[in-house]
Amino acid sequence: MAIQFGIMLDFPSIGRPLSLRLQELMPAVEMARDGGFAHVCTGESYPANEDYNFLPAPFLILAALWQQTHMPIATGVTMVPAWQPLRLAYEGAVLDNLCDGNLTRGVSYGHAYDMADFGVPEAGGGDRMDESLALLKALWGGAQGFRGSHVSVNRAIRPLPIRQGGPPLWV
Repeated sequence: MAIQFGIMLDFPSIGRPLSLRLQELMPAVEMARDGGFAHVCTGESYPANEDYNFLPAPFLILAALWQQTHMPIATGVTMVPAWQPLRLAYEGAVLDNLCDGNLTRGVSYGHAYDMADFGVPEAGGGDRMDESLALLKALWGGAQGFRGSHVSVNRAIRPLPIRQGGPPLWV
């Protein structure tokens, strides 16, 4: 397996619209794409002050980047426990469809203080995250639901991701 490189984009507090920041970053993204970089990614964060580098809506940024560059996209990390698992399955499937199956999902537990703000109890958090990832793979693979100790869904999702089994998950 060959080593691949990607470009990670930050969105520091700059006091102007994100659309302008994206325009400023496009030359670097295009240079990375043309230079053989494997993907462009951005992370997920939930800033509460002006000192931040990532945004609470990386899927929107990645969809915009795909439309402008057609470069494979990746989430630097998605803080899985901050998401309702069924919603995360749908969002991932739709984004994978928007980018023609060129999505990779980096995932993590996130920070304890972020999870507390989302009402996610610390106890059992690792087990809930593991089950959420299993739910994603099951629903993205076409399962009619998922049953776990912490996470259960009694339905399939549509649309399914473009890639069989859904986007790769980087943990």
